[in-house]
Amino acid sequence: MKTIPGCALLVSIFLVFFSAPRLYSQSDLEERYPDTYLRSPEKPSPADEAPASADRDNEGGTTARIISPSPSPSSRVKSTGSFSAYPLAGVIWGAAEELRYKYPGRDNYLSQLIWDLKPMAYIGTAFELSPRDPFMERGFFARLSLKFGVPAGGGSMEDRDWLADLDKPWSPENREYMTHFSRHDAGAESAFLSDIFLGMNYPISKSFSIKPYAKISLLRFSWIARDGFFQYPDTPPESQKPQENIYDKPWTDALPRQIISGPVVHYEQLWIYLSPGIFLGGRVNRFFSLGLSFNISPLVFCYASDDHLQLGSQYTKGKETQDFLVLGLVIEEEVELSFALSEGIEFKTTLSFRSITGSRGLAYVRDTGIWKDDPRIRAPNDAGAELSFFEAGLGLKFRF
Repeated sequence: MKTIPGCALLVSIFLVFFSAPRLYSQSDLEERYPDTYLRSPEKPSPADEAPASADRDNEGGTTARIISPSPSPSSRVKSTGSFSAYPLAGVIWGAAEELRYKYPGRDNYLSQLIWDLKPMAYIGTAFELSPRDPFMERGFFARLSLKFGVPAGGGSMEDRDWLADLDKPWSPENREYMTHFSRHDAGAESAFLSDIFLGMNYPISKSFSIKPYAKISLLRFSWIARDGFFQYPDTPPESQKPQENIYDKPWTDALPRQIISGPVVHYEQLWIYLSPGIFLGGRVNRFFSLGLSFNISPLVFCYASDDHLQLGSQYTKGKETQDFLVLGLVIEEEVELSFALSEGIEFKTTLSFRSITGSRGLAYVRDTGIWKDDPRIRAPNDAGAELSFFEAGLGLKFRF
């Protein structure tokens, strides 16, 4: 995965820049926490100390001075928590894949549908409980974010099939070339993203903190494909059994294009996953701070639904498929920049990447149409799905 070395490089630079030890000073704490800073007892004036010093000089011939111990940084600052709420807005762009595998336990495709996730705007909100200053205080933090996508068009869906040699068991000699192709206009109808973070904040110095956490995510996307064209080879004669196909020539763009009008396919993905992660925070100055986060996990579940509304003449009127997929690999990386507008208002901007691959499981299919609604049966081929997208977001954080 190309994203892992890139994240490692960013983390290395981040650690070198921010992890140099810096001592807490009294002036830093007084400036940062004018209300919550617990001041040391004021030093008596020389006039007040004079009589005591004189008495001691008279009694023992020496001068004794009593010096109060300086409290540690943790005792100077009250342990305070804060509640924050902020509106969110941004865009996401990427692609999703709907897969059918040709052979059990192998990665050869039988079918692949690629759904565009063109720049899609979203709005949302987030709520957070955390220490008031993560660079000074250790404590628990929790965050909930909710994002709702705005329907977007302008994308496409491409469908590819590899139907040669379906009647033969897998072998290196099998012909693994594409036989069918279609392309349709497609747009994301809806999107919903929800993330829950639970973790601990550990300040390392006044400019560097670490937050290990667990994250639960729910992602739902739906698309509709319409119009377009398909390029299919000649249909095998009716006398041949379906498994004895005659797709002995690969697809070429020279095949005639057959035009389709109207809705063709509706597709939906619902992802739920649990992932551990770590957040590294660095304070540049009193206004700016940076953050890097990284998640990785195999704990993935996906439910996907495909409803073919209109297909070529060699298929039934409609076909509905439901996929139940487990495990896989989810990887997330995020860079965050924050600017403190005032003591309780903070502007945040983020750039992140999510990738879910390798999720595989069972498919159940049934024919649908005006005259029949057959029960679902298990499909003979394994199903799969993938999702990857970038996200650029803005937020205005209000701390109470």
